[in-house]
Amino acid sequence: MITPEQLETALAMLTDEEAAAEAWITALRAENECDLVYAKLFLSSNQGSVEARKLWAQAHPDYQTVKERWIEARADLKAYEARINGAEAIRSLYQTQSANARQSEWIR
Repeated sequence: MITPEQLETALAMLTDEEAAAEAWITALRAENECDLVYAKLFLSSNQGSVEARKLWAQAHPDYQTVKERWIEARADLKAYEARINGAEAIRSLYQTQSANARQSEWIR
């Protein structure tokens, strides 16, 4: 049984547009930073071939640092999405529970 308190918590999460925007923006900024660092490293490489420049840029510690931040931001976004899916499930179950309760009242 879904309690009104659980529903209230779920609805608060579903209507928190600021948290959604924050998670999305953080992930986008991390991705953009990753692309920028990669491009700068690629262009500054003194390796001969394009493939060697790519590998050098990808292996560079600066790129690895921003790539790790990007991974963390994506993980945070996925965790937020999972919480939203859980909140949606609670809302849906509460609706079903309420409909069943109303139906049983009509039958009596």
